[in-house]
Amino acid sequence: MTEPGREAAPYIPRFQALCDLRGERHFVCGGSFFRVFSRVARAIGPVARDVMLRPSDALEVARALGAWVVWWTSGPAEPQQSDWYAVVCRQFRPLEQVPSGDRRYIRRGLVNCEIRQLDADYVSRHGYPCYIRSFTRYRGVARTLWDEAAFRKYFLAARDFADITHFWGAFADGRLVALLANDVYEPMEVCGWMLRLDPEYLKLYPAYALFHTLNQYYLDQKGFQLINDGWRSLVHETEVQTFLVKKFGFERLHRRLEVYYRAPLGALVRGTAWLGGGLGRLDQRLAAVYALERLRRGKVAPPRLTEESGGSEA
Repeated sequence: MTEPGREAAPYIPRFQALCDLRGERHFVCGGSFFRVFSRVARAIGPVARDVMLRPSDALEVARALGAWVVWWTSGPAEPQQSDWYAVVCRQFRPLEQVPSGDRRYIRRGLVNCEIRQLDADYVSRHGYPCYIRSFTRYRGVARTLWDEAAFRKYFLAARDFADITHFWGAFADGRLVALLANDVYEPMEVCGWMLRLDPEYLKLYPAYALFHTLNQYYLDQKGFQLINDGWRSLVHETEVQTFLVKKFGFERLHRRLEVYYRAPLGALVRGTAWLGGGLGRLDQRLAAVYALERLRRGKVAPPRLTEESGGSEA
């Protein structure tokens, strides 16, 4: 008999099939779905879903995915208890309820840009120019994940998975100037995992139009519980989440962070956490691990936010 709280969610088989098609490593344990990124495994799914994982389970996940670190969230937390959070929106605000300054930018964006939901075929054929141009506005260590051939292959794989993957675009002068990719956990949550903006068109306010349209579609028309922009940053500089909190009624949803390290990494990280700031300068991945450990202990300030967002006022 499956233990309470450890039943596999109904969306998991679909994400497993998509990962198999893309050649991405994944594993299901304790009723939760895990992926691995740079030797760090994490639970994938609705932000409010509690993950029930014992240390023996975490070790199983780490071994299955070749991970040195596994992290997940086990329940809600108060801000004073945990500085780990996702940035979410629960309610759509009609234009008449938006402060006048922000309402002006949303209207400009809606006039300047056409917002469309896209299919995977379209993204595969036409999304790469917007994707690659977006990196010209980034500072620091931002880098592309795909060349054009890999981009086309990756997104084309999602063409039969429109139930769990949604794509949206903003168009100006017939050109795709903003591209957004969402994972869908119907009917609970839509989670954005990629936003790319063509810097040449930021002053047309495509992000304002895009997020206003998305909030209306998912929260007002489709009745989803929330839109999730993802977990807080560990090391990357980003201002998108601050933009969403200030302009679109997003909020910080705090959760209890659980972290498991494989031996001997755990002893090393715990024993040298006080040196984490200096050691983290040696490697970005190491910096992320030390930041995760400080967050687990509840001893870290919010990340610096410097990257520009959806318009000249974002």
